[in-house]
Amino acid sequence: MKKNNVKSISELRQDPVSGDWMLLAPLRGKRHKFKRRIKVELSKNKCPFDNLAQFGNLPPVLVYRNKDDWFLQVIPNKYPAVGHGECSLIFKNGVYKSRPGVGFHEIVILRDHDRYLVQYSVLEIKKILMAYRERYLSLAKDKCVKYISIFHNHGKEAGSTVPHLHSQILALPIVPPDVSHSINGSRRYYHEYKKCIHCEMLRQEIKDKKRIIYENYLNPCPTQCCSLYFPEFIKSSKIRHLIYLFILRQAVKIMIITITIGIWKFYLNLKQPAALSWARV
Repeated sequence: MKKNNVKSISELRQDPVSGDWMLLAPLRGKRHKFKRRIKVELSKNKCPFDNLAQFGNLPPVLVYRNKDDWFLQVIPNKYPAVGHGECSLIFKNGVYKSRPGVGFHEIVILRDHDRYLVQYSVLEIKKILMAYRERYLSLAKDKCVKYISIFHNHGKEAGSTVPHLHSQILALPIVPPDVSHSINGSRRYYHEYKKCIHCEMLRQEIKDKKRIIYENYLNPCPTQCCSLYFPEFIKSSKIRHLIYLFILRQAVKIMIITITIGIWKFYLNLKQPAALSWARV
């Protein structure tokens, strides 16, 4: 299909050589910024997440309440990377292909302005994960959604532009290149050796005992990180291969929450804790 006047807030473009899709989202440039990436500080009365309606945010799609106030709200991102539209449209210009950036971009906001995730209890973290799960299951029903990323950035180096505690949920019509490459690489390894590469990596980490930063649910820092301070969860040999994060047994969920908090504390003890992107689903 040739490109027409269909309007979208962003655009996906395909690399004709690799076949990878790349997202161009100009609206993201209008979001809140800190000059010169100075120390991130923001008073409550100027915080867009403390005064949701005052700063023009859209109504929440999900609210969890405590006795006296709200604990958590999920709202549509005011400056989304993707938006509503027709996901089946693909435009061609010679060897190049593009498509509208269709999907959902939401923000999960915690009520407390000055708390870090490591300061939340296990039960509070469980409540946050319940909200992730609820939104994941809802968004996954949409026919356009092929991949859902749930992530939490801590610190200005990680790209966080508002210090108030929040996570983001990004539902996309494509599988991102890094994810598809990882899946394809795991598949190739299995076809060649009839073994799970992640299980093999885990066995070697247990044997080498050099890069384990937290024991029990083993979490070695990968040899080749995509960014500094950015570990990948690698499954324990005591846990079955997981297809779906949100169908885990209750005891396993609590174990993962407890260990995740331990890893957060490890990173916050570093001089420059950056990307704590801990939930990629």
